[in-house]
Amino acid sequence: AGQFKGSKYVKGIRQVLQADSTPPGTCLKPEFVKGVRLLGDLGLSFDLCIRPKELPDFIKLIDQCPDTRFILDHCGNAKLTHTPAERDRWKKDMTEIARRKNLVGKV
Repeated sequence: AGQFKGSKYVKGIRQVLQADSTPPGTCLKPEFVKGVRLLGDLGLSFDLCIRPKELPDFIKLIDQCPDTRFILDHCGNAKLTHTPAERDRWKKDMTEIARRKNLVGKV
């Protein structure tokens, strides 16, 4: 990521973490957190492409990387097919993640 510091073309990095091949909790591994902190040090943002049920993990990630700007893609990927309980959980988690000052949403 260091080669992109100051680039007029590259402003951030996106890693799709919602893939079935990505184990839950990946974003909280120390090496992952270190890489996301580095993005902030380089002035780059990190896009969150996540599964809705993992919003609490990403809240923890954001809190560990206060100098990194985060972009939450697709409103946290809520689905119309979610049960009422899943929708309520998503609303609660979205309310909490929205309190972070270094986060913006992208639809």
